[in-house]
Amino acid sequence: MRKILSLSILVVFIFSCVFTVPTSTVYAANTVYYISQSAGNDNNNGTSMSTPWKTLAKVGSMSYGPGDQILLKCGDTWNEQLTLNNLVGGTNVITIGSYGTGNKPSILRNSLQADKCIKIIDAANIRITNLEIGNAGLGIIVHNENILGGNIKIDNCYFHDITGIHHLNPIPSENQFSMSAAVTVGAANPEGMVGVSIDNCTTYRATSLTNNWGRTQNLYITNCTTSYNGYGGASICYVDGGYIDNCHFLNGGTTDFPVGAAGLYIGDSTNYIVRNTEIAYQTRYGSNPDGCGADFEAEVYNSSLQNVYIHDNAGVGVMFFDNGRSRYNDHCDITNSIISNNSANPNVWTKHAILFSTPSNDNYGVISGNSYYLRSGEAFINSYDSSVTVTDNTQLSSPPSVPTFSTVTPPTLPTITPITCTIYQAEIASRNNVNINTNNAGYLGTGFTDSWNTVGDSLTFTIDGNGGGTKQLAIRFANGTGNWRTLSLYVNGTKAKQITLANTGGWSSWSDCLENVSLNSGSNTIKIQYDSADIGEVNIDCIKLSNPIYYKLINLWSGKAAHNTGEAYNGNSSAVAQCLAAVASGDTNDQLWQKLRVGTNGYYKLINKATGKRIHNTGEAYNGNLSSDAQWAAVVAEANDDAQLWRTVDVGNGYFKLICKNTGKCLHNTAEAYNGNPQNNNVAVVWDTGANEQKWQFVRQN
Repeated sequence: MRKILSLSILVVFIFSCVFTVPTSTVYAANTVYYISQSAGNDNNNGTSMSTPWKTLAKVGSMSYGPGDQILLKCGDTWNEQLTLNNLVGGTNVITIGSYGTGNKPSILRNSLQADKCIKIIDAANIRITNLEIGNAGLGIIVHNENILGGNIKIDNCYFHDITGIHHLNPIPSENQFSMSAAVTVGAANPEGMVGVSIDNCTTYRATSLTNNWGRTQNLYITNCTTSYNGYGGASICYVDGGYIDNCHFLNGGTTDFPVGAAGLYIGDSTNYIVRNTEIAYQTRYGSNPDGCGADFEAEVYNSSLQNVYIHDNAGVGVMFFDNGRSRYNDHCDITNSIISNNSANPNVWTKHAILFSTPSNDNYGVISGNSYYLRSGEAFINSYDSSVTVTDNTQLSSPPSVPTFSTVTPPTLPTITPITCTIYQAEIASRNNVNINTNNAGYLGTGFTDSWNTVGDSLTFTIDGNGGGTKQLAIRFANGTGNWRTLSLYVNGTKAKQITLANTGGWSSWSDCLENVSLNSGSNTIKIQYDSADIGEVNIDCIKLSNPIYYKLINLWSGKAAHNTGEAYNGNSSAVAQCLAAVASGDTNDQLWQKLRVGTNGYYKLINKATGKRIHNTGEAYNGNLSSDAQWAAVVAEANDDAQLWRTVDVGNGYFKLICKNTGKCLHNTAEAYNGNPQNNNVAVVWDTGANEQKWQFVRQN
């Protein structure tokens, strides 16, 4: 599910803080534009209520900058798509909203599958508010293709009759849309859309409140109510961070989704919380599977249901499902919730309040403090992995009443500084013995390359180095073999490395292999090749090029920054391994770190800007401790080693634990002086203690 838009990019767009309109008239920033279908004229200047524009086509033909407002007249209705490109606000956001009194202004289409209401490509720092959206295949679409952007707020909107699309019935030539939704967000770039808030919105027969088209970081859904959606309340896919709070997802599953539907779907996501929310009366259409309340599916990590009321659903209350692809749900919790009277009309699964489809593929979760009421023949839970903790859950003798959830304040999203991202399609590259195909959904452009099964198969891109230096390269691929595969990466004719392409779970499920490359300022070549030491059999869609985003890693306990000292670690050559310390925050590249996502399961490499080396769990005993308890952290040259892979676990208030894959230990700011300097501290890798010494904040620097 959740596919990405097709587009061939040959031109890099450069964005500034203020845009000028491409006409003889130049408007100042913070301009208000008025649009009235009933009283407007596109020949007007649009800058007063007495001289409004008429059509959404006119709105889409103009450019906008920080602080601008695009206001539709209340009571008016448009049957046309609003299309906007490069909508980039600043501290003062760009607003699409309403003016006047009466009913919300409405964009109502012709109830055709291909109909869309609002489509925005490349956006940062915008707000969409107080609109009625309906009678379309897709409601609001916000997708970043050529920039790394975000800070998207959608509030006080009413969506209805958004139907017609699912993954077995896509729009012809637009297979990136896996299903209809009121709001579809995401990004083609590997960083994803950064910061989306959906607040106080209502849907009726809208398939789903949300769906994702590419990755999203920090998706917040608050104070929303959905009813009679064809799929369910919300679909949370390829999301890292965020929460749902004070929502009601009711009476979903009303249309035919042959692979099943759920009141809430969470898939391929990390660090996601659902709290103070009701999920109820989900139906099971015909003989389709599922009809469950909540579905954790295909690699969900560190996510939870907290104080959630799940009741009277056709299928099980909560399902943990590996989707038959041996992809693990890990550290997913259900706490202090009520699960009542589910399994009213189950199909594939037996009657359970909580069900693990493959117990060995669902690990380390906690199911605790819950209350449950069982209908006749229903059990609380089936068998589960020994790593899962199930404790202090209480059976009720009668169905409980619906608890009252309080209205919450939506989060304040940070202003985003966009970074350009350029996509190069495989279709325009030089190909050797690889074919262009279109038989699997979700590709960008007009197709993808397959037949990577012979030594010498290759794909060569000629690209612009955009000033040269270190760039982040994303190779978009699908691997449905069920196991990892490898190819070789060449930069300007020289082999850079063998790249590992993880199992994506299917040939229509795409991911990015991220690598840093050093480029010249002008023309460069990037070649992907099947060498004799490789294991091919993957599909390659495109490559994406952008400047890396760098962060400071600030420790909560000390307020100091993770710092590559440059000094040799433990007798090694400083060219191989260097010491890592916690040092007062300063203006130096030694304190700048790139988060380079690795594979599909939520791990990152943390790469220092000054040296290109990675934070590494050495495995060596820290300062007299047993190595099983505490180990040294260092900064080490790149290695294909789990000691350089770190998971980010959200611990609230913008801080994260960094957990190493090979040991499960946390990066820890010790109290001990680094190298005799009491102003600086050693950094170690220690078992999780929950202490502030293990909590780190990523503070973006560019």
